[in-house]
Amino acid sequence: DDLVKAIKNDINTSYARLVEIAGRDFNPKSSPDMQNVCFNILKLPVIDKTDAGNPSTGKATRKAWLKSNTTTDLQKEFVSCLNTYLDARTLESNFTKNIDKYATVDGLMFSEVQQFLATGRVSTKNPNYQGYSDTVKKYIVPRYGYYSMDADYSSVEARIMCSMAGCTNMVQKLADPDADYHRLKASDMFGVPYELVTDSLRKMSKGVNFGILYGLGDPNLGANLYGEVSPENTRKAKHQKELYFKGMEELRDFIDISKKQGTSQNFSTTYFKRRRYYDPRKESKSKIERQSCNARIQGTAADIYKLAMVRLFTEIKNRGWIGRVLISAFVHDECFLEVHNSINPAIMLKVLRNAMMLDIEGWCPLYTGMGFGRNWYEAKHTEIPVQVQQRISEEYGEQGFDWWTGDVDLLCKYTVNAILNYKRDRVLDYLKNEKNW
Repeated sequence: DDLVKAIKNDINTSYARLVEIAGRDFNPKSSPDMQNVCFNILKLPVIDKTDAGNPSTGKATRKAWLKSNTTTDLQKEFVSCLNTYLDARTLESNFTKNIDKYATVDGLMFSEVQQFLATGRVSTKNPNYQGYSDTVKKYIVPRYGYYSMDADYSSVEARIMCSMAGCTNMVQKLADPDADYHRLKASDMFGVPYELVTDSLRKMSKGVNFGILYGLGDPNLGANLYGEVSPENTRKAKHQKELYFKGMEELRDFIDISKKQGTSQNFSTTYFKRRRYYDPRKESKSKIERQSCNARIQGTAADIYKLAMVRLFTEIKNRGWIGRVLISAFVHDECFLEVHNSINPAIMLKVLRNAMMLDIEGWCPLYTGMGFGRNWYEAKHTEIPVQVQQRISEEYGEQGFDWWTGDVDLLCKYTVNAILNYKRDRVLDYLKNEKNW
């Protein structure tokens, strides 16, 4: 009931602000109304067209508006409120209205899991919890006597790309748990010391990374990075791509080989030799090239995730934990667990970490983010740094925390304090090192 109220509150609050900004009532689910408000009243720029030839207000367009440097603060607030409204309406229609259909009387839901998608990833339906917002995740709680745990891979696609391409220099850098791939690339691209890379520069580096992998041309990459298509933005995007390959020349060959693999043999292969097939009679050469390059990396990530889940389940079975540890949710490269209080959190952390961190020769480590909580939201957003995970595994991974009594509130306090202490010590150690002065 509280969740239903929270979603309705999101709908009502965001809609009231939309009407206030637009200066009139309108239906956000109506295409003519949306086009009138966005383009005639708010004067937002036309980014894309629908199949019918009308200006688009779709998800990709809204994302471009939020990223654009030419969009005003008020226009961005409108788009942000619109996203909140539409997401909440989707949750209401696809989820909360169907809770009685999906849920048992004791509050459990059993989604259908589809594990043989073309990408290799796992999807879910009835309900599709993979798209749940933070609003919903706060209400997804473990049963009495259990605690929540969440884990996902850190920059896994970037780590796979560098490892498969044989970018030795970057692989060595990524062995450092503190190394953030997109921040490292931003440092190379913009000639800024790693510690001084701003969030906006990191975001730009990330944009170039995905633009290269998804085969974006310079005009579209320029629009993604700088907000609109223009000769100047196209030129800047081309320059950014050149800088991106600095110190990673091997990546050019990997991308070229990946593209050609899809068009020459009509399939691409992951690191583990799993194939994704293409039909040149139905798909253009450029589309196959894009999919082939992306599928080698994303498909390998899917393979690694599935291997990790099998390793985890095998360990659960071997330890006699069936029923005491449940893998409650699969989300791309993330898993959400429900763990019985009789299992010490430190021991569970070590088991999960060992299952997910596959050791592949010549690769950089596949680090994971992990957290505990009283619900899915807390477990996902309380990320324990790799070094803290390592210390917990080494000091307590066999015997467990000596203070553990099943008090999840105490576990949450311990986790937050461990994270803050680590961050404090890291800053102090950096400041004390004269080389950094």
